[in-house]
Amino acid sequence: MASRTIVPARLSSKFFGSWSLRAPKVQTSQGRIIREANLTNGPFRNPGCHRCFIFPRDSGRSLGQSEHSQEIFHAIVRTPYFRAWLRVAYGANEVLKGIDLSITRGSFVALLGPSGCGKTTLLRTLSGFNPASAGSISVNGRNIAQEPPERRNMAMVFQSYALWSHMNVAQNIGYGLKLRKLPRTDIQRRIDVLLDMLGLQGFGERAVTELSGGQRQRVALGRALAVEPQILLLDEPLSNLDARIRLQMRHEIRTIQRQLGVTAILVTHDREEAMVMADQVVILNQGQVAQIGTPEEVFQRPKRLT
Repeated sequence: MASRTIVPARLSSKFFGSWSLRAPKVQTSQGRIIREANLTNGPFRNPGCHRCFIFPRDSGRSLGQSEHSQEIFHAIVRTPYFRAWLRVAYGANEVLKGIDLSITRGSFVALLGPSGCGKTTLLRTLSGFNPASAGSISVNGRNIAQEPPERRNMAMVFQSYALWSHMNVAQNIGYGLKLRKLPRTDIQRRIDVLLDMLGLQGFGERAVTELSGGQRQRVALGRALAVEPQILLLDEPLSNLDARIRLQMRHEIRTIQRQLGVTAILVTHDREEAMVMADQVVILNQGQVAQIGTPEEVFQRPKRLT
């Protein structure tokens, strides 16, 4: 969930930049002037007064419930870059039961849970490969729930790599760029950058069938990153690798994600993998979100799955 803070208006906006909501002033029932916040959750406490709260406009509650605060308040909100609320059913079997997920820009989120809890279904629904029964998917303010996969500006790294065996490494990495009809010089330039970033210098002309598992996974990652996606989806990308290579690839994927600042969502069964790689861990159970928190919060204060 995105962080939200209520701060006095007298604080300079330079400390918050684009976080400030330009909301209209509203006269409350107590006669105090505050700014109405168009929020989806709440109430939020005013740190200047222990009895003052700001409520969402659709909560049915009056805003600024305090007789002590004389100040104008802004609602400072870090708006989620990615927001999804989804239901997915196969016939009478409901697999995702109102999943609600918010992610901030540039974060790394791990979906963790037992087999059959809906992790891969959620990932495939976000990418557009599975239709949603109900809900919305918003990326940077745009609802893409009805868009086909190629128009969602997402890229997926599959568990099985899904590389084209008749293409060499460079052709695999540049495949999405070719489909987008980019100039050859631009395609080659981006391929060269990714080969260098992924430690595959000199492998551009090599057939993917001649590569090791770790090298194939790097190629699959390069193909996904080449199209510069807004969201990078990772479906258990390390499960087919041996233990030593997995440890190495964990570090490499996380380093590249931070370097590029891309928002990433990882599906994994491995608790250690989720704790090491992610900024935020989402525990799924029976098609619902059981817990969301930082790796430290989930590890130290786990919720009991029913």
